[in-house]
Amino acid sequence: MRSQTTAQFRALLSEAPQAIQAKARAAYRLWSESPSHPSLRFKKVHDTLPVYSVRIDLGWRAVGVLQGDVQILRVVRSQSRIPRGRKRRAPGIGLESCLQVGAAHAGAAPGGRG
Repeated sequence: MRSQTTAQFRALLSEAPQAIQAKARAAYRLWSESPSHPSLRFKKVHDTLPVYSVRIDLGWRAVGVLQGDVQILRVVRSQSRIPRGRKRRAPGIGLESCLQVGAAHAGAAPGGRG
């Protein structure tokens, strides 16, 4: 699987703390070698559209759209910590832009989890 980044992703990553930027680079290296590595928690976050999330660290995720064999990373964001026992939801900030791109790619309307 290959990957690309958008200008939005690069801008958001450049605004993240230096430690997160370093972790993002390390997560990318690991993902490029083994996308299914358990520590990355690479998973689909939308029921019908090809929107995926990958873990950078406990509180940060990158979200992108899978187009063919290319993962297009669009958003990197902090995920607020949720108390134990509460169900985690798909990343919400910036997910809408991924859903719009995913829907355009799939020919469907945005919707689903979020």
